[in-house]
Amino acid sequence: MNEYSSDYPDGSIEFCTGMFCSETCRNDGCPNIIAGHTCSMIRFCYESDSGSDVWMLPNEMALAQCDFSEATLVCGKEDGSGDECCNYKVEVDHEIKIYFFASQEGCENGQKAAVEVNDFDDVGDACFNMGLDSSRIQKCTCNYEDREMSTLSEPCHSKFVAGCNFHAPDLSTDDSCCETGSCIGKHKDYSHPIGKALEDERKLLCNDQIPGRCKHVLDDAADCCNSQCTTCGTDSDPFLEWSVCTSGNATASSAECGFGGHGGMFSAFECDFSKCTEDQVWHTGSDLYNNWMKAMDPLNHIPPPTSKPTNPPTPRATPFPTSPPQSENVKSVEVEEEASSSSTFRLSMDAVFFLTLAFGTYSVTLFI
Repeated sequence: MNEYSSDYPDGSIEFCTGMFCSETCRNDGCPNIIAGHTCSMIRFCYESDSGSDVWMLPNEMALAQCDFSEATLVCGKEDGSGDECCNYKVEVDHEIKIYFFASQEGCENGQKAAVEVNDFDDVGDACFNMGLDSSRIQKCTCNYEDREMSTLSEPCHSKFVAGCNFHAPDLSTDDSCCETGSCIGKHKDYSHPIGKALEDERKLLCNDQIPGRCKHVLDDAADCCNSQCTTCGTDSDPFLEWSVCTSGNATASSAECGFGGHGGMFSAFECDFSKCTEDQVWHTGSDLYNNWMKAMDPLNHIPPPTSKPTNPPTPRATPFPTSPPQSENVKSVEVEEEASSSSTFRLSMDAVFFLTLAFGTYSVTLFI
């Protein structure tokens, strides 16, 4: 805190727009804070004639209102100068929470900060995991060979380096891939047990009913129309990456699928499904596309037209029996013709009754 400034993270709510944002921080916003951990020191530096000092405030409301009625002095006006500045020690047994600091004289001008203290081991584990799939593996710079020093503080720096080297390939015989940034880490090498296990586990979680972007990270080529989660993986190419679509626009026949759009690596990438041809998986007339888009944008989704149903066949009357069965109890009807020789035929009463039923029936065909 060496200048009056409104740039200090003070716990106010901000909306995240980067590629590593959580859904909560992207949609609802998250407090803007400084990340810290136990077994560390929070350092405050300012000149002795600046009028600054450092107080710890009890809560966010007090920080927002610059209310020092219950504040505790951390660093006096003379304590922030010199090489060591003023250090607030965060011991191993410190409570895991957000701490609020402000200068009494400069608080109204934004000289205040919020620091979230996390557990030392938890921070280290998180940074180790960050190193496991770092792009530094491809360039052989896990130990920060490309710069004088890391911007990460401890324990994050050491753990990040350890994670990066854990997945770095063995290049004792050939390191030519370092210059082109195309080295294949163990985590992307399907022929390596680590890479095979990771890819097989990923595919178990795949949902091929959801579209996405299959990107080749070396040449920046991406396929939205003809790819699915299980077909885009390191078993096909070490540098294929799958980004699932998280939002759909039925009016534009498009979706946001990962990052790396025209604005850069932190802007959303848009898949345009209107460009997909009928022989491709995600063309706009396919069941896969329409089922997914209906779920994502039901208000604007218009289902594709269906063909008209054909007319049902006309019911055929039951043919008159030519030789009705005779029965001992059947009565007969005799008809004499005016012809020179009379002839007689018998008509079964059972047959007459059957004929009446046949012509009296009807059928109903229901089209769904």
